[in-house]
Parts: sequence; structure tokens; C-alpha cells
Amino acid sequence: MDELKNKEFRALYAPDYHLLAKSEKERLIAELAAQYGLKIKGFQEFCRFGKSIYTAILEKDGSEFVFVPGAKIRLGWQGKAEDFSRETLEDMADTFLAMEESEDEDMDEWDDEKIEQRIAAKIKEPAFLKQITDYFNEYTSEPEEVLIHPLFVERYYQESCWETVEQTEIAKHKNWLEAAHQAEANCSYIEIDQEVRLWLNGKDIKAKQYREISFEQLKQQVEEEGYFLPTRREWEYFAGGGCDTLFAWGNDMDFSLVLRNINDFGLAREEKIYSLEESNFFGLVLAHDPYEREIVYDEQFSYKGGDGGCNVCGGLGMVLGYFPASPYYQDPQEEMGENVNGGFDFFRKVIRIA
Repeated sequence: MDELKNKEFRALYAPDYHLLAKSEKERLIAELAAQYGLKIKGFQEFCRFGKSIYTAILEKDGSEFVFVPGAKIRLGWQGKAEDFSRETLEDMADTFLAMEESEDEDMDEWDDEKIEQRIAAKIKEPAFLKQITDYFNEYTSEPEEVLIHPLFVERYYQESCWETVEQTEIAKHKNWLEAAHQAEANCSYIEIDQEVRLWLNGKDIKAKQYREISFEQLKQQVEEEGYFLPTRREWEYFAGGGCDTLFAWGNDMDFSLVLRNINDFGLAREEKIYSLEESNFFGLVLAHDPYEREIVYDEQFSYKGGDGGCNVCGGLGMVLGYFPASPYYQDPQEEMGENVNGGFDFFRKVIRIA
């Protein structure tokens, strides 16, 4: 009996899980779902970036989850400038040149040919290549082999601090009602004093109110509901699937991507196709907007999936702007503070399968 149990438990880990017939995967997940109180909505094959998995979409407490098999896997990245393509290096060189711009020489006054010449020269400079190598190695997690146990993982991250306000409470605030009706028809929401968000849903007024919460309180709230916050390495696995590259698809930026808040300005609505906001190879939606960072916990709190938009706001270009959403980005100077920042901090719940 123990041997049978051990065999079935091993089947919850890669590569054993991937070798199972679909019917066996469905049976195992159904048993686990019953054990952990999840309802199966359906089974689906997710494919992205050369990886795929057949898993279940499940539901619990109003949220969707997917089953993610465990794995003994190498996570982290340490590379060098030579790992990047010319196009990726040129994007970073353009950024570095703008940062190095002197008071008596304005890049805005350069013609396209001069800019191209300066960029071409820049990517050949040993000092620049070393600077790129040092920067990425400082801001990425070190490679190590880790054991990730199987989990049910929430598909979409949740907003923090903003809580839904009941209709009876909304009706008590005349200024809220007036503000909501004055909002433009195409406005997603309006915000009053950074405390209340209001929007129209048909003829109904909806509202969320900001409630300050500490990281410890958020963790306690999640655990009291029977869940956990993911660890840093678990999140890296969710986002990269064990990739040995900087991004889930490779070391180079895919310049065909439309990235929210980075290169989508001026595009027509039909051109704004944010493909990174679609499900990845685990059926998860994550790592698509560096403004929106996720809270993880390893004896202390840290962020994954973004830097709150610091690199983008700093004008660091497409590669460095999106870099904080890399599976392996890690800020060595990160300061968390005590309270969650509801404008930029998000969280995702997991159920660890023991």
C-alpha cells in the first residue's frame, strides 16, 4: 500500500506527471480536488513558449486555480552580455547613451544616422558589455537546484487593499453618487482622495474603498482562509517553468510584443493585443506588467514580477523596462516597508499539496 501511495505521489511531480495518460491526470487531480475542497470546472491543455501541460481549472472561494505539478528543477539566471542578440543590446545601448547625455550635447539634436552610429559603437565597447553583464547578474537570483512541491495555484493575482463597498453603504455618501454620475462614459473608474474608487456598471454604482493593511496582516488573512503566499522560488517556477533564460521565451526581448505602459502609447485600440496577459504554460496569468508586482514570502516578504514601474518611469527602454517582470529579477536593494501599497502590490494564493 505504501509503495502504491509513493508511486501516486511521485506522479504529482515532473517528469512522471507528464508521462501519465490524460485519464490518469484527471483521476489524480479529481481526488486531490475532493481532498482540498476545490470544484473542477474543466480540463485543458495549456501551451506557451515551447512548454505545455494538461491540467485542470478549478474553483474555490470565488477564485480559479490550476494544478501545477512539482519538480526538482534548476532556477535562477547568471549570464553575460554575449547572451543577448544585437537588437536587444542596441535597445539597452540606446538607453545608456541617453543616460550618459552631456549638457552640451543633446541626443534630441542628433539625426537618425548619428544615433545609429553611436549605438553601433556602444555595443562593441568592452566597458558597456561588462556593465550589462554586471547589472543583470546583480539583479537576478543565483542559479540553484530546488524542489518545488505540487500545488494548486490561483490563476490571477488579486488586488490588495481595495475592498468592495456594499450598495447600502454607497447610498449613504451623496458626494460619491454625484462623482460617479459625473464620470465620463469611457472612464474605467474615478478615484476620490485616493480612498474610494467609483464606476458605473449599467445603471448601478459600484465602489471600492482603500483599507490600509500590513504585510503581516495580509499573510495572516491569507493563511486564515486556508491558503499561503507563494515563495520566491515557487513564483519563479510559475513564471518560467524552469527556463534557463532571462525571460520565459529566451534571453532576448521579443520586440513584437505589445507591453502595457511600455510601448502601447499611441496605438489604436485594436492594436493593443497584450499577449503576455494570456495564460502561460501552467494556465497562469502573471509577469506581464512590471507596474504590478506580486508579494511572495520566504521568512520575509519580497516582490516578484515587477518593480512598481520604476524602470519604466526612469525611461530605461523596452528591455530594461520590462526586465523586472522576468522570472529571475531580484532587487538586492529592495525595501518593503511595513504596509502593502495597494496601487502596486498584488498577491496570489496557493494550496500546497502535502
